[in-house]
Amino acid sequence: MNTSEIVARMCRKELSTADIKAICKARGFSTKEARNRKFLENFILSDQGVAEAMDTLTQEEIIVLHALKQKSRAVDAAFFDRIYGPTNRKFLWNTTFTKKYKDVFRQVKQSLVRRGVLLFAEDTGAWGKNTKLERLIFLFPAEFQKFLPSPFEPIRDISGPGNSNESVLRKKLLEIIDGGGNLPLINGEKFRLNVTDGELRMGKKAFKAEYLHKWQEAGWAGALAKQKADKFRAEQFCLTEAVSYALSLLRPEEWLADGQLEPVLKIFCRGLHLDDVQQDPHKICHAGWMWGCLSKNVANDQTCYRVAEDYPETGKDQAFTHYLRPGKKQDLIVDLTTIPYKNLETLAGISDFEVIGSQLTAAPNMVRLGRIFNSICQEPLTVWLRDNVPCFRDAIKKVKARWGKQIIHQDLLVAKVRDLSLKVAIEKSFSDPAKLVFLPNDFIAFPRGLLGEIEKLVTKSGFVVRSIP
Repeated sequence: MNTSEIVARMCRKELSTADIKAICKARGFSTKEARNRKFLENFILSDQGVAEAMDTLTQEEIIVLHALKQKSRAVDAAFFDRIYGPTNRKFLWNTTFTKKYKDVFRQVKQSLVRRGVLLFAEDTGAWGKNTKLERLIFLFPAEFQKFLPSPFEPIRDISGPGNSNESVLRKKLLEIIDGGGNLPLINGEKFRLNVTDGELRMGKKAFKAEYLHKWQEAGWAGALAKQKADKFRAEQFCLTEAVSYALSLLRPEEWLADGQLEPVLKIFCRGLHLDDVQQDPHKICHAGWMWGCLSKNVANDQTCYRVAEDYPETGKDQAFTHYLRPGKKQDLIVDLTTIPYKNLETLAGISDFEVIGSQLTAAPNMVRLGRIFNSICQEPLTVWLRDNVPCFRDAIKKVKARWGKQIIHQDLLVAKVRDLSLKVAIEKSFSDPAKLVFLPNDFIAFPRGLLGEIEKLVTKSGFVVRSIP
């Protein structure tokens, strides 16, 4: 059910006369809306009175609405057990859903629905749910989310940007030349930085700076041990999701003391089997700092945290010559200890890499350069490469000369795939458009270097490869 359908059913079917009067009083609607359900249906998603109604909520209620905002979809009554249910609820097989959550629903209706900040309705299309309470769904609409206040009193009297553990990302980059040290292994194949067929990759994907953040987040979650969810509980967030969301609410000059995160962890993560160490906000945040996800600072003997900068680079304003220099051959030597991450991503998109000893070298790749040249030709890095590195100057000159002309790639292969299931399997395995392109009339095009992998997949799927000279 979409928002309009939920509003219509709630106003026409679910609300009692007393409910409507309470909503109109909380939101400041006139007697016209209180007397006419159709008027209420038209006005309930308006901005009127939403901020004032939000101001009457408790901290726990504000946090649970933040959790609903993060979910971005409707939930059932069990979701609110985390604030309105008993602390140590016991679930018995012979206890019905209605018996477990009828008191929770009564409180949700009184405290959130009657204040006009939460929608609910019966989902008549729900499959396998026998009672009305099981079929009720609750939605915090997008129209109200901009009025949701922060549940915290952030700390503002801290000077400076704080301290970020930027070194963890640098150590990860050095993995390219086998210099990563003793970093913990996190999803080894998925996040392994490597040079394969000249291309810089993380796992099997072409390198992007954003993948470094995914590796950091996975490392942070892995540092907090296993989090097993109770299948009888309402939906949970993992620890790192809860902390990251809470800290994302801060403005640039604001910080949170780790102890302020306890209510968020309690509500967002209820239902996770956690030991005392895992529930300790200081240990959770410290692990986030160790993995470079959070910045920390100290105020009045309190350790405070906020989300770290996307790419914390002390040398990002330094000259290109600080981390790039032309080699003796037709190549470019890259210093992984200082190159900004976004510049490495740009360079990876137009180059062939090679690891020689303990050095990473780059040479222009005409195909990659031609594919994105128009979008990067005015970038400072491209201009510097053109003006200072002979091999890139020659490559850029050739791309400009050939621009607009048809170029036949000598190592390009074309195949026809008629079977739909095989097409889907190929698309899932080779989703990068830089590697494989789907053409009209069941054709695909891919570089010759990918032939072995394509043939292996086709054979594994039970099909025969037929070559035409």
